[in-house]
Amino acid sequence: RMGITAIDYPLENAVPHKYKIRFDFLAKKQPVLLAPANRNSIYEKACKFREVLLVEDLNELSQKTPIERDLLSVGIKSIIVAPLFNKNEQVIGLLEIGSAQPYELNSFVEMKLKEIKDLFSIAVERSREEIDNRIESIIREQFTSVHPSVEWKFIETSYNLLEKREKDSERATIDPIVFKDVYPLYGQADIVSSSAKRNAAIQADLIDNLEAAREVITTAIHLIRFPLLNQTLMKVNLALDELRREFNSNDESRIVEFLEFEVHPLLRQLSEKYHNLVEPISNYMGRLNPELGIIYQKRKAYEDSVAIVNNTIANYLEQREKEMQKVIPHYFEKYKTDGVEYDMYLGQSLLNKDQFNLMHLKNFRLAQLIDMCKIARKVEQLQDQLPVPLTTAQLIFVYSTPLSIRFRMDEKQFDVDGAYNVRYEILKKRIDKAVIEDTGERLTTPGKVAIVYLQEKDRQEYLGFFEYLQYEGLITKEVEDVMLGRLQGVQGLRALRITVKL
Repeated sequence: RMGITAIDYPLENAVPHKYKIRFDFLAKKQPVLLAPANRNSIYEKACKFREVLLVEDLNELSQKTPIERDLLSVGIKSIIVAPLFNKNEQVIGLLEIGSAQPYELNSFVEMKLKEIKDLFSIAVERSREEIDNRIESIIREQFTSVHPSVEWKFIETSYNLLEKREKDSERATIDPIVFKDVYPLYGQADIVSSSAKRNAAIQADLIDNLEAAREVITTAIHLIRFPLLNQTLMKVNLALDELRREFNSNDESRIVEFLEFEVHPLLRQLSEKYHNLVEPISNYMGRLNPELGIIYQKRKAYEDSVAIVNNTIANYLEQREKEMQKVIPHYFEKYKTDGVEYDMYLGQSLLNKDQFNLMHLKNFRLAQLIDMCKIARKVEQLQDQLPVPLTTAQLIFVYSTPLSIRFRMDEKQFDVDGAYNVRYEILKKRIDKAVIEDTGERLTTPGKVAIVYLQEKDRQEYLGFFEYLQYEGLITKEVEDVMLGRLQGVQGLRALRITVKL
């Protein structure tokens, strides 16, 4: 019988049998051949001494590890184990030949095996590389993917680095990845009053938790004499009074800590000693979330609702982005928070083949506006499915000056490049807090789309878009043109606001 397995030796930094190439005799019996319990086995010796190892009769071994005992149990009496090496002379696998008869394998067979084992080394190394490539593909897809629209630039830059390394490996540095003169499009669909609703859900759960704790402590006071219970009840009542008056950001950690380190240890101790308290304390403990150790109902309902809204918006944007990539390749990146925000960049420098012109920019702006209206409708249609009703406010930032974006190697993401272009990022981060001048009303509001603009030509362009959206029945005829209140370091901004027909 023959067996083969991929292995990493020494085991430092190795994931046990990560290559899933296991066709050895003990694949079904031993999860890890080189586990600490199998120290000094014939497999470990073959790896350690980097030599082919022959055992003519396993029964005659004086010191048997679990490996040798398992080999005998599967009918192997005679065995040859050969380590397999890669090009760097690292142990990457083991090849074994076994026989049910003692002494059937001998030094002559060992010599023949040495002649062909390099072929198995090549095969194992190739299989490992294939699996490594598949793993790399998954990592790129799931965790650090390069957007398909700019992948050509990363490939080109990587080839340039290879050429540099061939000429001068010590001084070779990678070229910066910069796309100049690209037009940004920014949008967000933000869940309205998300912080207030989250805090209200946390507050409700904490009040519920403290009331439940008070009830079980009061029951215990009536059944047993334990003065510490009275002091704990006083603390619970004080915490409830404070929590009902107002909820601060540090209240959650303070109350959770009080429950975890004072209330719950006391209740567990009492339930172990007093049989008449087992049932009420068990009922209380049964209401707690097993992972968090607190009541987690209102907040879970809120977070489930946020997840449904976020996923609905994100899935819609991903589908639309695929469709728009067919129009012209562009860079797209989205972020989920309490809602979804996204950046798009269009421009000739992003293109490997196609030609960009300003008609593409106008087309993408109209498509973005339509998408925002449809997102408002989709969120409205979700209301019956949400444990906690949530609405979104849509915001678009129109910026007509082309800018440059650079891939930041340390952060593994694109960012605007240059001091002048930073103004765009500053504006983008501050406009979602904007209010309308004189009224103090928040610009972003449920069921509406706000478009912040800087230039009159952009205003005229969007007024033309509104006529089309009214014709299509997406928005009402009401169009607001407002001046925004002063923001930190920003003043004189204007915005258009439209109401979506939900």
